Amino acid sequence: MIWARIKLALFAAAAAIVAYWKHRSDKLSRVAGELEARKRMQAEMVKLRAAQRERRDEVRRSKKRDFFTKSVVLVAAAALAACASAPPAVTLPVRPTLPTVQPSELQCLSDSTYETLVERELRLREYAEELEVLCGR
Repeated sequence: MIWARIKLALFAAAAAIVAYWKHRSDKLSRVAGELEARKRMQAEMVKLRAAQRERRDEVRRSKKRDFFTKSVVLVAAAALAACASAPPAVTLPVRPTLPTVQPSELQCLSDSTYETLVERELRLREYAEELEVLCGR
């Protein structure tokens, strides 16, 4: 009978130890599972943050592209507008026909006055011809 009670006490102690270790291993398994779940969540968060960063960078690149495109279009439009506007029309007066002077009428002029008069008429004619060339007549 004592042996039976000792046996029973040993079985009860062994059962208690087994139950303790089973509880302990279940708890460890649960903690390990939670740690694994946390690691998976952290890995997903890292991926999510990387995706968010990539989207944010793509939006920034897109805004820069849009700004660059708008700037190019604006500069091109300004250049075209500047080039498209016609220069103001310049109307030249009709070239007057100068009256002819006979040499006999100039007999009373001194030689220096005659040369000055001829030089003046030559310069006036050259100036008128340059204006016609510049203005396209």
